[in-house]
Amino acid sequence: MTSQLYILRSTNELPTAWFEQLKRRVSAHRLERIEKAYSYEKAVETLLSELLMRVGIMAWTGLANERIEFGVGPFGKPFAKRIPTCEFSISHTEGLIVGIWHEGPIGIDVEKVRPIDYEAISRHYFAHDELEYIRNTTHPAERLRRFYSLWTMKESAIKSTGQGMSASLPVINNFAGRFAVLIGGTDWRSLKPFSLTPEYQGSICGLGPEDSIACQELTIQDVIERLACDEALSYYEVRNVQQMGVRSRNGIGSYFSQGG
Repeated sequence: MTSQLYILRSTNELPTAWFEQLKRRVSAHRLERIEKAYSYEKAVETLLSELLMRVGIMAWTGLANERIEFGVGPFGKPFAKRIPTCEFSISHTEGLIVGIWHEGPIGIDVEKVRPIDYEAISRHYFAHDELEYIRNTTHPAERLRRFYSLWTMKESAIKSTGQGMSASLPVINNFAGRFAVLIGGTDWRSLKPFSLTPEYQGSICGLGPEDSIACQELTIQDVIERLACDEALSYYEVRNVQQMGVRSRNGIGSYFSQGG
């Protein structure tokens, strides 16, 4: 099975005028979250997250945008109504949004790597073996990267269950460099860490051993143009975004590693 992964960078490049127009294209639930965002940057990330969801569902199912309707699970995770074969997960952090589409339960998390007191956090939230994994290197930068790798694995795992942060953080098992997590006492789910340059660390939970990933990096212009395929956005509006000078990013790197 091939899963679809989209990467959207430079989320801070959306002009204010476009932000106001695109707010009219999202669901009521997402609009409420946008209005409650504590900063303009977070509001933009929240807006673009749903637009990326729509682009991914359109590519996965062939549905037009106007036929996509979202519901919200008991713990706040969005899902596409009447499309049981389309599971997806979205994560955003400063300057970046990632989303993955899959046929079964899936979770993704990404974090911007910042200097923090990871030792104190790890002692509070991590199991003994996880602490040993972080400390089993003498390089401070590598210890920080391992902390973020484990943290995103934990978050991607609970997101794959649909419970989000309402659930306790699970313990990550490391089998000779292959990571997995036990869900509900019976369900082992694999974890795949990835790096988007040293600045970002992420993880995917729920891929099977035979699953592959089709990875595509998009710009804001790409997202808006794809949504325009169903004429939800007018030709005039699309021409405006083409001319607004959004920087294009071409090429896809090799982001994934077997180990963490």
